Amino acid sequence: EKNLVKTEMSDLEKRCTALRGIFDYSAKVEKIEAIEKKLSDPEIWKNNSLMEQLSKEKSSLEKVTQPLDGLVVKLKDTEELFSLALLASPSI
Repeated sequence: EKNLVKTEMSDLEKRCTALRGIFDYSAKVEKIEAIEKKLSDPEIWKNNSLMEQLSKEKSSLEKVTQPLDGLVVKLKDTEELFSLALLASPSI
């Protein structure tokens, strides 16, 4: 059974990687970072329409990246818990 669980977790990792590719995750993260840099400039706050546009764009990008980040974190947490369970009870 533990081999089945390990296989399933490996499959889920591959699916997460595939989803990141499908949704162009890396480009979205880079764009978010560029927007955050622009938004950190105090001068941007003088241009309400640009600030609002950048904030909306960032929010839109985060609607894609945050769920993918959440999947990766949950998968890693599950792998760690499974490893701990195996240490506590190797016969699982």
